[in-house]
Amino acid sequence: MTGPAHTPTCPITVPPAGSRCFPALKILDVCVSPAHIAFLLKPFKRHPLQRLELRQPLDTAQNDSAWAQAILQISTKFQSLKHLTMVASGMDPSPSTALFHTFEPLLSIHGLESVNLDFPWLLFSDEQFKQMASAWPELSTLRLSGSAEAPNASIASLQAFSMECPKLHGLSLPFDARRLPPTDELPVSSSRLKSLDTQYSPVDNALHTARHLDRIFPKLKTIQSNNNQRIWTEVGDLLRTFKAVRTDQKARDFELMKRVNSARWMRFLELNASLASFYFLITPSLADSLNGADRIDCLNVFITNIPHQ
Repeated sequence: MTGPAHTPTCPITVPPAGSRCFPALKILDVCVSPAHIAFLLKPFKRHPLQRLELRQPLDTAQNDSAWAQAILQISTKFQSLKHLTMVASGMDPSPSTALFHTFEPLLSIHGLESVNLDFPWLLFSDEQFKQMASAWPELSTLRLSGSAEAPNASIASLQAFSMECPKLHGLSLPFDARRLPPTDELPVSSSRLKSLDTQYSPVDNALHTARHLDRIFPKLKTIQSNNNQRIWTEVGDLLRTFKAVRTDQKARDFELMKRVNSARWMRFLELNASLASFYFLITPSLADSLNGADRIDCLNVFITNIPHQ
């Protein structure tokens, strides 16, 4: 549905106190002007909605204060949300409101599994991304896009999501890949992230960037980008090379352990056989009294009761 150009005047029937509007509704997907979102959401009160998608029509003017009001409503009415998409169009890249403050109410919805925010002013800092990662531990996919300006975040933001969001497998956000800390300062992560979209992220050194990403996202398979295609393609190639080297090393380590274990077992058998021979040597009367089969049984009992080292 597309919101009208004027303020809605049609009446809304508010449900009685204690009851819910559309109690069976699980998915709400609308295209509406930001100025009319508050009107649209007015009937809802603490609703168990699972998926919400709000898109701004291309022919509507920007209204960052209306989006701020809508986000505040969403955070109070839909605490059960699992999937959230909000797409703004035709908006001024320099809003009058504080950016992170506008989106911060959404951090109270801790069960979010997928988030897609498309605004032209999502230039958050590392510290703000860390708050986001900590607030949304159930994330499986996250996409923050809309701005082609130089990002404020560094690779530290990716590290925050790798540590705080263990279920994350798809990530899309811009960051400055030119500001890299020493590789040794990055903890080894067990993140399961498979896909990374760097959007308009600046990068200048493929090898250093690949080493950092490999340490943060060891299972990363694909990298997409909207600029610096040559360098980011090289980063992807290096990541595949690192992964192949690890696979080969694991195979070599496995074969080495097989040989080591086989050698240890042979030494153990030789030691037990020597001890058994020595036992019969110092007890000749016992050896003489046993036939071949009994001697073998006695030897087996002796070996079985020798403590393994």
